[in-house]
Amino acid sequence: MSTGVIQYTIRRLEIPMRVSFKHASAERTVSESVWVEAKRGTLTGLGEGCPRRYVTGETLDGAIAWAQAKVACVSANVTTLASLKHFVDEHRSEIDTNPSAWCAIELATLDLLAQEQNVSIERLLGVNESKTRFQYTAVLSADDPAKYEKNLKRFLRFGFSDFKLKVVADASLDYPRIDELKTKVSPGYRLLWPPVRLLASTWATRSPLDFRLRLDGNNAWAGREQEIYPFLDKIPLRPWAIEEPFAAHDFRAMAELSQREQLGIILDESLCNWGDIARATKHEARWVANLRVSKMGGLLRSLAIVDELKKQNWEIIVGAQVGETSVLSRAALVVARAAGDLLTAQEGAFGSMLLEKDIAQPEIKFGLAGILQNPSAQSKGLGLRQES
Repeated sequence: MSTGVIQYTIRRLEIPMRVSFKHASAERTVSESVWVEAKRGTLTGLGEGCPRRYVTGETLDGAIAWAQAKVACVSANVTTLASLKHFVDEHRSEIDTNPSAWCAIELATLDLLAQEQNVSIERLLGVNESKTRFQYTAVLSADDPAKYEKNLKRFLRFGFSDFKLKVVADASLDYPRIDELKTKVSPGYRLLWPPVRLLASTWATRSPLDFRLRLDGNNAWAGREQEIYPFLDKIPLRPWAIEEPFAAHDFRAMAELSQREQLGIILDESLCNWGDIARATKHEARWVANLRVSKMGGLLRSLAIVDELKKQNWEIIVGAQVGETSVLSRAALVVARAAGDLLTAQEGAFGSMLLEKDIAQPEIKFGLAGILQNPSAQSKGLGLRQES
């Protein structure tokens, strides 16, 4: 096992997207990632982070600058997994404000270390590798009617039955899209309501006619919280949960919504560290965690959060940033495996279905019904290579 200095290369990665992706906080037509290569000897590890101002406060330029300034310190102090874990503990507050930038550095380092030990990244981190079947959610953005209909038809042709719909808190815009979803799926799908927890172990036996809907508010009702109640009273199709309806960290208002409407409340930008869990659990609600590796500040912190969520018995969604490559999609599989029976949904794995080209190969990409049969746990490291 090598203990020499690890050399890092950092650059921005921007890949045009085949379709634009819109929600209440932003519209995206190109991916924006921090891309890192960690080299030692003949091996190279790959890392990626997706800074998002509306999630972690990071910008791509700022994340690149921080990562470039930090790698000299990383190279001087990190040579093994133990030293990497120590580095994360020692720099916790700094990583809290630069999670996506650190994620890219950490993933590249973990990929390299696992390759050097000739093991998968799961085995390096002590995560059970037995789960090989993953089911993904269809994510529908807040598009114009023609684009929305096209994307919906595509997901239905694929056989998806689990949907996440981004809303803009305007009934005149949101209701027609929800009503179309209801019309398209009702003839052939059985609506799961009241909502039930679909544990990871049930995915294999779940009927393809089962249907679930969750909404993503992207903080659209912030500052006008009471307006969500008449919105939900007349909604054409009842969701089982809603993600970030109000301002980030407004746990009191979100808990009240959960109790009054019997909804799951999915925390995304309101859940970035251990402190967020503690603040949320002061309020009684059906909390659901959306864990994105980039947002959480890498795999080590993501896995630590999973351990805490297991103690709290929260449901877990393993999420994704729009435009991420297969590097982050592959890292997300580690978290999904670690979540075990608390895993209730998974997002991402679009690959070249969304990007003009995924530079990480082989692609981590779902197939029919949103299912990914993944053999990658038997690979070395992440099991990916970079293509120009």
